[in-house]
Amino acid sequence: MGLLLAHCDHLALVSQCLYGGYSPFVSNVLNRSIPYLLPYFSVRNGETRHPGRYAGRFDCDVHLYGKITAREKETAQKLAQRNSLNLLMRKVNVHFYDAADDIGRIAPEGNCLRASA
Repeated sequence: MGLLLAHCDHLALVSQCLYGGYSPFVSNVLNRSIPYLLPYFSVRNGETRHPGRYAGRFDCDVHLYGKITAREKETAQKLAQRNSLNLLMRKVNVHFYDAADDIGRIAPEGNCLRASA
């Protein structure tokens, strides 16, 4: 996963929203992306983080669907922002949908990596 992320310009995550988080499959994909970072730690903005292994950075769009409460949307926004910091993303955007069929075409220009479940 780390090498795949290093060569993408854009990450598109599509998941059912479960309690303001991702599905188990998408969570597993993110958990396996740790090799994108170095095993050492550094302190940035008062928080302990892994430094980047690769020079490239990517944008991310998170597409969440389901019956999502306002509180779950708030949690999902915070989760995506924390993932953005942890994985050194350039930027992250979160989009909410009532159903998976409402998402439509999500492929941006450039090299895109998609994880969905």
